[in-house]
Amino acid sequence: MSCKLASEKENLVEQGNGSRSRLPVFCTINESKRKREDELPEMCPHQKWEDEGSLLPPPSTGPRSKKRKSITHRGAATLRSTSKLVVGRQQLRVDPKAGRPPSSKFSAGSRRDLSIKTSSSLSRPLGNQNTMIAKPGPLSNVKNLVPEKPAENEKGKAVHSILKKKRPGWDTKGRLEDLEAYIRSLPDIGELQKKLEVLTSENLQLETQSQNYSKRTSQLECELATEKLHHKQSELIRNMYESELQQVRDELSKVRIEHQKYQDELAICKKKLEKVQNEVKILEVDKENILLECSAKDKTITDMKGQLLCEESKRRDLHEQLQEVKGNIRVFCRVRPFTAGEIQEGEDCFDIPHIKVPNDKCIQITTETGSLIGAKTAKFNRFQFDQVFGPLSSQSDIFEELSQLVQSALDGINVCIFAYGQTGSGKTFTMEGDTSASETLGVIPRSVKYIFQECDRMQSLGWSYTIQVSYLEIYNEKIQDLLAPSWNTTTKYELRHIDNETYVTNLTKEVIQTEEHLLSLVKLAQKHRAVAETECNEYSSRSHSVFILKLNGINTDLNKTCSGILNLVDLAGSERAKNSGAEGSHLTELKNINSSLTALSNCIMALGNKSSKPSLHIPFRNSKLTHLLQNCLGGNCKTLMFINVSPIQQHAQESLNSLRFAEKVNATKIGLAAKNF
Repeated sequence: MSCKLASEKENLVEQGNGSRSRLPVFCTINESKRKREDELPEMCPHQKWEDEGSLLPPPSTGPRSKKRKSITHRGAATLRSTSKLVVGRQQLRVDPKAGRPPSSKFSAGSRRDLSIKTSSSLSRPLGNQNTMIAKPGPLSNVKNLVPEKPAENEKGKAVHSILKKKRPGWDTKGRLEDLEAYIRSLPDIGELQKKLEVLTSENLQLETQSQNYSKRTSQLECELATEKLHHKQSELIRNMYESELQQVRDELSKVRIEHQKYQDELAICKKKLEKVQNEVKILEVDKENILLECSAKDKTITDMKGQLLCEESKRRDLHEQLQEVKGNIRVFCRVRPFTAGEIQEGEDCFDIPHIKVPNDKCIQITTETGSLIGAKTAKFNRFQFDQVFGPLSSQSDIFEELSQLVQSALDGINVCIFAYGQTGSGKTFTMEGDTSASETLGVIPRSVKYIFQECDRMQSLGWSYTIQVSYLEIYNEKIQDLLAPSWNTTTKYELRHIDNETYVTNLTKEVIQTEEHLLSLVKLAQKHRAVAETECNEYSSRSHSVFILKLNGINTDLNKTCSGILNLVDLAGSERAKNSGAEGSHLTELKNINSSLTALSNCIMALGNKSSKPSLHIPFRNSKLTHLLQNCLGGNCKTLMFINVSPIQQHAQESLNSLRFAEKVNATKIGLAAKNF
């Protein structure tokens, strides 16, 4: 702490308007001592004796007298060069050999030690000493001390003149006289005691001041330590604030960069905005022009829509007339190609030797007949139908021709399309097809697509349709629901005819919104349908399936409604018992299938004869199949029968029987189909 105080005092040297350095008194006195010590000669023996309290040297006797004479001579010479340093009014001896003043003894000793040392030093004359005067007062008032020459009195001059004379060594008397004169020149004891008291008082004052200065120094040191602590804390706080300030500056720099970036983007956006505003003005002008054009177009569209509705009504009438001209019961014939397992390698699957299709209205089948003598002759059988499709015909070709009947169902007319033929002739493929590819889709999925497309088109004319679907089969003269959530045979289904419409009790009816939903129902029904393997067909349908699609349309603008039913029937294949090899339950299935097909043939024959015999009874209730198709065959429906022909030579006789039945159906005339509009 004392080092800190010393450094603090050194920092106070240069202050004020060019004032002298405020050095401590102790530093100035020590420097003056060191300068004068270098100039002082070696102390004489008289001075050493005076320090020990004796005024005269010891008497010399005998042979040592010469030594004493030399000592006396040296003492007189040294006395003249003796210097003293006075602080205030106190005299301090300087020891040239010691190299430091006896002030250390003075500062460390007691008051008693001070008085003894002072009295011994005051016993020497003051006339020939160089002194430095320091005025009493605070340390701040102490300035550079200038050594002052002591004033020489008469006694001093006399002593000086005596000591200046050099006496020979043998002149003992003269030397004794010189010493006596020197003793007489010394000051009085009383005067010295007064000076001692004054110096003692001043010494006490200086000690008091020194203690005060020490206390003040301690206080200043504490204050300095406190200030240093505060300064250190301030430095830490300042460093912290500087760090925060630097962070703020960095963030401010980033913000300024971002601000400049946003300013640039804003300028670009303003330019774009001006450009867009100009474009908006141009577009507003164009909009006004377009609105004027739209209003004119709306008026034109309204007029054209009215004309279109009139044309649509005319189209319905013309379409109905066309279907009447073609006949209520129409017959299409289709010959399927060979499958991969029915021909040998290298043969053409579309080349059928015994069946020829000369044109799209005619089919020719060749059969062999035997005579009584065993000779075989070929017989050519030619049939005419509304449309004949050869082995090269695709599924899309077939639907393109019968799509007019599907349109009739949308117009509010009941339509029935059923496939007839022996087992393995391609009835199921024609009606259902293969759903794995779009090219092989049958009549049912294609009809569904067509209906949804037409519903979307008719929606622009103000028509909206609801589509309801049911799917059933007739197996062993029993009705089964193919869309039932849980398959069971205990539920009873009965036929009801109300207002020229046929209903089946407990039958599932699904309202569909999308084509995908309807196709998923078709796949579900195919899984539930009864299928078995026979000698004639690996996958033979053992039941008649009926797909019922009810279409209800409404036009709120015209305040009109229409309701049509589309029945798509896949009949079970006819076959002879001796050729099928059926036994047990399969034989029962075969008998029921053949009996129902016979009932269908009888009903159609009766319908054909009713024109000449109006009272003739039509046996619709002889079979579940004819009972279900009563409204389709009774005149309130447009009917299309597909005759499917097998290309296998062994099935030629069955194919001939199917073609003969189809020819009778094609010749049948029934009443006009009524429109539910």
